[in-house]
Amino acid sequence: MNRAINKKLIAIIAIVALVAILGVCLVACNADSVEKKLNNKGYTVIKVNENSTDFTVKTLYSALKNNSDFEEGIVAAKDKDTMVIVVWFKSSDAAESFKGNALLKSLEKVERVGKIVYAGTEQGVKDAK
Repeated sequence: MNRAINKKLIAIIAIVALVAILGVCLVACNADSVEKKLNNKGYTVIKVNENSTDFTVKTLYSALKNNSDFEEGIVAAKDKDTMVIVVWFKSSDAAESFKGNALLKSLEKVERVGKIVYAGTEQGVKDAK
């Protein structure tokens, strides 16, 4: 009798843990949450859109605006030596394709995680993830 109860209890705990993990992952993977995290670490964050006035952000937006899989993006800088670009796409194939973009080749680190591309300095990418 105790074994049956223990198995049910373990199954319930596993389901609750899985739901909690999925909830955190789904909520924590958008521009607003990454922007907030980077702001808390001392970064200045600019959203990538048609209203951007910063030259780097304008250039990035020009490269992305005709990509139908582009969802949103941010550019963040902490100081002259620490920065990161984070771009979200609708598909991992689009993210993989953008990862090879000439704009990103001069950056220290370029990494794709699912549908998201992180590019910038080693510390910037680490802070954004």
